[in-house]
Order: sequence, then structure tokens, then C-alpha cells
Amino acid sequence: MKNIAILSGGYDAERVVSLKSAAVVQANLDSEKYKTYIIDVKENEWIELHSRQIIDKNTFTLTIEEQKINFDAVFMCLHGSPAEDGRIQGYLEMMKMPYTGCGIKCSANTMDKAYSKLIASKFEGVKTAAFVLLSNQKMPSEAVLSTFNFPIFIKPNAAGSSFGVSKVHELSEVNEAVIEAYKHSSSILIEEFIDGRELAHGIIEMQGTKIALPITEIISENDFFDYEAKYEGKSKEVTPAQDIPKDIENKIQEISLKLFDAFGCKGLTRFDYFLKGDSVYFLEANTLPGLSEASIFPQQLREKGISLSQAFESLLEDVMH
Repeated sequence: MKNIAILSGGYDAERVVSLKSAAVVQANLDSEKYKTYIIDVKENEWIELHSRQIIDKNTFTLTIEEQKINFDAVFMCLHGSPAEDGRIQGYLEMMKMPYTGCGIKCSANTMDKAYSKLIASKFEGVKTAAFVLLSNQKMPSEAVLSTFNFPIFIKPNAAGSSFGVSKVHELSEVNEAVIEAYKHSSSILIEEFIDGRELAHGIIEMQGTKIALPITEIISENDFFDYEAKYEGKSKEVTPAQDIPKDIENKIQEISLKLFDAFGCKGLTRFDYFLKGDSVYFLEANTLPGLSEASIFPQQLREKGISLSQAFESLLEDVMH
């Protein structure tokens, strides 16, 4: 039986989502093949949730009742930092520990929204919303703001689950939105609003084959697809998305597969887009998409006819060979 550490928690605003993902992964891994341990990654210590014992980070081992447990692989269920930015992957590689999902460089590049947009925009048929990148608590000047039509989005450059994102309708709301975005990232984006359909598209790699999953349309009850819409039922997610012309569907799948390779993704990634007319706008890549029952990626797997157990076992076995 293989000992699997499910890394979860984290120390930013996404930890609650991460813990939900970990519980789903644990429930869907074959308990006769894998002995699973959910590890809550906190800034000062990493705790195994069932035993409440602390991981020895010098050896990446766990001791329960004087028995030392060595892990065979890590199933990554962290969202945001320190995983979606590639930090913890560096530690795991130094420990020679196999892990699911994307590596250091890919994770860091895709967590940086501005950088990932620049890469995506190089591909034919891919557009990105116009944006300005600010850092060091700098506020947007009137000259910068005058290049945009309201509403605009103000968002952290490196954060997930829509934390710190504001849809700003008028000038008087800008300062508050900028301050909120800086709480979640040292750099922020002032971004053009694309009035289109919001789509999400997952790619999973199983036994070396990349599989394009069905496309999901996100219809938020709120002003945009914020945290409440994502995780508290304030949105309607339609999988597969309806009334998308076949050529557009094929185009999105082709773009996602190209971006998967261009970013150097491994295992699984979800790509988010806006569709305005026939134009596809790349929004961002999520290298560690949510795997909770409410999350989009599991919906797409089920629609494709791939069970969560199949997907999770494949992701694990691929990294252990």
C-alpha cells in the first residue's frame, strides 16, 4: 500500500477551498491501494489532520505512535500560495518526492496573470483584455484610468478564487478596489472589462494523453464570478456550455491544448476565457483547480465520463512511475 500525502490548507485566503478539495480527493482514492494523510500546510508547521502530528520538514516524514511514515507521493490540493506559485514544488523536488500537477516554472508563470497573458497573446486567435500592471502600492494615475472605459476590473496579479477582485463601475470606487487588491498581491492589474460569456475549460493528462474536457459556462448571480459565486452557490455552471458553435468549441479546445504545452503544464489545468462574438479572450490558467464537489473541474470530468477515482488515481500513478 502506498502512503500518499494530500497537501492542503495553505496560508492565504484559499485555504478553506483547499481543505474541501483534499476531502474529496481522499474520499475518491482507493483505500485498499493508498493510505492517505491530509496535511494542513500552515506557515509555521504542517499538521496531519487525523493524528494532529507535525510533519518533519527536514525529512518530509510523519511519526504516529512512534511509527515513522515515509510518503510515496504527494497529491497536491493546495490552491494559491505556496503551491500555485511553485514554491512548495521546489521543496518537494529537493526531497525527491513525486507530486501531482504542474512544476515550479509553470506554476510561477501562470500564477503571474500579467506574464501568462503575454504568453497567451502570442498565439494566433487568442486575445487578452487590455491591462496595466502596477506594483509597490502604486495607485493608478488619471492618465492610466482615462485609457479604459468603465466598468473595469481591478485585481491582484497573483491570487486565486477571485479574492481581492473588484468590478469597478465609476472613478470614485477605484481607490478602495486598489487597496483591496494589494491585500492579496504585491502587484495588481487594472483590466478592461470584456462583456462576453465566461467559459472554463479543463485539460487532464492521463497516461501521457492530454484530454480536452467539456467546456463550462459560468453564469453568476452576482456582478461577476466572485468568491461567493464560485463557492457559495451564487452562480449557475452549465456543463457542457450550450449554444456554442462547433468551430468555436474546437477553437477553445485547440487553444487550451496549445497553452497547456506552452506553459509546460502537467497533470491538470483549467483555462478561463471570455467569449465575445467569435472572439476568444484568455483570462487566466489555474494549474491547481478546485476539486471540491462544487468545483468546475470535477463537473467536467463527470460529463466526459471520467470518474473522480479514475482521474485521481491516474494523476498519482503517472507521477510514481
